[in-house]
Amino acid sequence: MATFDLTGEGGTVLPAHSSGFSYRLRKEVDFSVNNAGSGDIFQIFDVGPMTRVEHMSIELLTAEGGAANVGLGDGGSTSGYLAAFSIDGAIPTSDTTAGGDAFADGKLYNVADTLDMIINTAAVAVAKVAITAYCIDETRGDPAE
Repeated sequence: MATFDLTGEGGTVLPAHSSGFSYRLRKEVDFSVNNAGSGDIFQIFDVGPMTRVEHMSIELLTAEGGAANVGLGDGGSTSGYLAAFSIDGAIPTSDTTAGGDAFADGKLYNVADTLDMIINTAAVAVAKVAITAYCIDETRGDPAE
């Protein structure tokens, strides 16, 4: 099992509202460049203190071709946002945090952490996915003030 730190590689930060309090993080992960095996963890985004992550989503851009799935989570629960997402299916397909997931109501980070993707099954060498995290900066207070 290996850990891959992709937090410093590209990606976008897009404000969700003009107030700047809500934003989303998006990054594509290409497994043809970053081959992975079962149990490998990819650190996708850095999350600062006092950040609330409302939910995460994943979109399959290129199918793996063989049975494979991934989970989305953080340093404490690698599948807290999404337990299992098949990356061998038809394109396009996507999934997001839902009621049965550990962080279904989001999570407030009091200390810095990373948002991660774990490989739940066999080796992955072809698939490409886009991961998005929907966040709120809780350090800025009420925008109505």
